[in-house]
Amino acid sequence: MAGDPSEAARARLAWRCRRGTRELDLLLQRWLQHAWPGADEPQRALFEALLELPDPELAELLLAGLPPAEPALAPLVEAIRFPAAAPHEGHGQTPGAPVAVLCPTGVTGTSDLPDGQTAVCTTNVSGRGQSR
Repeated sequence: MAGDPSEAARARLAWRCRRGTRELDLLLQRWLQHAWPGADEPQRALFEALLELPDPELAELLLAGLPPAEPALAPLVEAIRFPAAAPHEGHGQTPGAPVAVLCPTGVTGTSDLPDGQTAVCTTNVSGRGQSR
């Protein structure tokens, strides 16, 4: 499907997800790979708007967990930060079960999610697993 316009657009977005830090690259590329295909047009537009932000602001939102200045971005930011907490089609979640999340290098431990579940850092971005 080399001539498919949606694939060409997705390839351009994949390039824009390369932000210069491995942590941001992995978070953004993971959302593009797993959530983009099932996202509706408003979600896709929000993702593209998120990619317009400068790297320091993206790092504050996605790595430090600061709330976005634009409230409409908040659900997307949470879905990118905690993909397992935002159920995707075909990926059921056991209620109350800990959610494994990708964490920045050096971050360990657990965190309570808004829906009452617990996020457990099991793999950091450097690829070294951490058991908790």
